[in-house]
Order: sequence, then C-alpha cells, then structure tokens
Amino acid sequence: MIQNFISRLFFCVFLLLVFGSQSTNAQQQQTPKKNRSGFLFPITYKFQLPAGDLADRFGSNSSVAGGIYYKSTNNWLIGIEGSLLFGSKIKDTSILDSYVFTSDGDILDSSGIPTDIFFFERGFEISARLGRLIPISKKNQESGLLVQVGAGFLQHKYVIDNKDFAVPYLIGDYLKGIDKLTNGFAISQHIGYLHLDKKKWTNVSLGFEIIEAFTKNRRSYNFDEMKADTKTRVDIFIGIRLSVILAVYDKKDDFFYK
Repeated sequence: MIQNFISRLFFCVFLLLVFGSQSTNAQQQQTPKKNRSGFLFPITYKFQLPAGDLADRFGSNSSVAGGIYYKSTNNWLIGIEGSLLFGSKIKDTSILDSYVFTSDGDILDSSGIPTDIFFFERGFEISARLGRLIPISKKNQESGLLVQVGAGFLQHKYVIDNKDFAVPYLIGDYLKGIDKLTNGFAISQHIGYLHLDKKKWTNVSLGFEIIEAFTKNRRSYNFDEMKADTKTRVDIFIGIRLSVILAVYDKKDDFFYK
C-alpha cells in the first residue's frame, strides 16, 4: 500500500515538473518582467515518520538540513542538500534481549555496577536535487508551487550513550556488533510552497517530503541475531519540512518588482 502511494506521488511530481515547465514558459512569454537568477541557501527543519522496514526499528525523528541551489531565470532549481537526522524512539528491542544485558534487565560496567545506557537513532542523508517553481500569481512570478526530485545516499544506525561507564561489549570495536550501521541509495520527492520575497528579506518554504532508501546492514556480524544481516531493506521517511532561505542573486538580475 505504501509503495503504491509512493509510486503515484513520484508520478505526480514528474507530471508537475513537465507540465509546470510548460505553464511557466507560457506565463513568462506573457509577462515581460524578468525573473532573478542566483543562489539559494536553505536552512531546513524536518519532522519525519518512518515507514517500510524502518518502522520496525525506529519511531519518529527530526532532521536538520542545509543546502545550496542555483535558481535560473525560468525558475528551475538545481542543487545539493545534506541533512543530519536524530531520534530517541527505539522500537526494535532485540538488542535489549541480547547477552549484553543481565536477566534483570540491567547493564553492568566492568566493575559489576548497574549503569544507565541510552540508545538513540542517528544518521544522515545527502542528495542532488532538481526542482521547478510553478508561479500561482501573476504579481510574483517567483513564488508558488515547488516540486523537486532527488537522488543520493542515506545512512542510519544506533548510537549508544554509556555516560562514560566502561561497559564491556559497548565500547570500541564491540559497538560494531550492536549499532546496525545501515546505508544505501536513496531517492526523494518533495512538494510544497516556496515564497521568494520581492525584496529578498522573507524567503521561506513549507512542504511535504518522502525519502525512500534501498539499504543493507553493513556490519559483518550482529550480536542480537548471532549472524550477519544480508537482507535488502526499504527504509522510508515521510515528513514535513520548513525552510528559511538566504537568497544571493546575480547582480545583473538584482532588482525590485514594482
């Protein structure tokens, strides 16, 4: 069901890119004003929900992203974006049942003292992106519907905070048997609203985004499974994103609309 929804969304984004391009070109032929070209630097916050195989491992997470895009005079955007993701909701309890823990549910340090250990979700995503700004008002040809597609790389894993306790199997190379480092190729689709201020001061974007990653566990051995995990995964992030954007336009195109 989720895969069907994503495929339909991807198809809709593709159609918007194609037909939005034709619509924007037609509007520009009727409107003598020239759009600005230059660089956009978005700072983005995302709230994401997991789907696919990822939903069995983590709960909701947040992400902070930054990027650089070049905007052409005909409202095409091309650029690169990178994000760091972090969360504290761990749904996979298989590690808690492994031999690292005692039968009472405690984790002991090297002196046999119970310790407080916390597990977190950490990861990153980097992608090249192509987008199209489709104006919805003749008064401002640089604000409207923004559609984007992207392709890149995504990684996630467990990070363990042992509060400086010397816990066997939770330090050094032993962590590689627990962190379930997972990564792989990722694609993304984004639909939202982009507002570029006529005077450059208020530039914001709000949108809906899906990221699908085709990943594998990269560790040679997992303690909880007592073997290597060689399955191919489909990890999906579904979320909303809010961006504040710094715009630096080419001098020859730097002007104010009337």
